[in-house]
Amino acid sequence: MSENGNNHLTLQLTVPALLKLFEGDPDVVLHIRKAAVAEFTRRKIGTLLDAASKALVESEVAKQVGTIKGYPAKITLAEPILNALKESCATAMKEHEKAMWSLVHKQIATQIDAHLDSIREKVSAEVKRRIDSEVTARINTGVRTRMDAAIKAAKA
Repeated sequence: MSENGNNHLTLQLTVPALLKLFEGDPDVVLHIRKAAVAEFTRRKIGTLLDAASKALVESEVAKQVGTIKGYPAKITLAEPILNALKESCATAMKEHEKAMWSLVHKQIATQIDAHLDSIREKVSAEVKRRIDSEVTARINTGVRTRMDAAIKAAKA
């Protein structure tokens, strides 16, 4: 008899000892038989079911999604998955294109605004310079006219 790390007790019985054990209490015999069947099922049938279940799942995934084979990988997708992927990619590209055009328009608008501001500053400076020049010229003309009139009046 030995005990493993999972608090399970392992018994190794001879056939006569096992037969003697089964002759005892019917409830104990039933419990031992159930445990023996469960262990047999876990060890023998469980692995078969796991393999069968795995094969079934892989088969269903291959039907529903697709397969990946070889190196470099060749991916074969099921038609609905492929169509959904194409649609998703097309939608993403349209959204990306729309975002890029929006960004381009904003950049162009910003550059145009900056250029227009520069033109406004240059026009404003030129208008101010011309106004200052004209005002100075008129003041000088008015002063000369008055000075000439004052000189003529003083000579006369």
